[in-house]
Amino acid sequence: MISIRKLMTNDKGEATLLRVIQLLLQGISLHAVEGNPEDRERFREALNAVSRAIEEEPDAEGILIHACTAIRTLQDYNQRTDQNLGAQHQELQDIVKMLTSTIGSICQNRKRERQAARRNRTAGVFRYPAT
Repeated sequence: MISIRKLMTNDKGEATLLRVIQLLLQGISLHAVEGNPEDRERFREALNAVSRAIEEEPDAEGILIHACTAIRTLQDYNQRTDQNLGAQHQELQDIVKMLTSTIGSICQNRKRERQAARRNRTAGVFRYPAT
């Protein structure tokens, strides 16, 4: 396990922690759930801006402020992506319902056609079913 206290007492501790923060922001940006492509690009740009701001202002207070900005950015992006994916899910469900209904109608029509053909055969009249 990595100890932050151990890193902070190290001569390179602060630089290492800044690098860790930047890597985390980069990882979040790269591996976020894909939603709207333009929205994802804006999200990535916002996190890159936070990463640059942390590099330019590496004091503890600045890092906390930028970390809050990154969290809000992630939260907003996740909410928008959730809404987008929810809408896509609903649209897909509607398509499946329409397909199911259409297949059901086709099956009912074929069943009626077969019943009519059977009645016609027993009555001595033969017609080819409509295709």
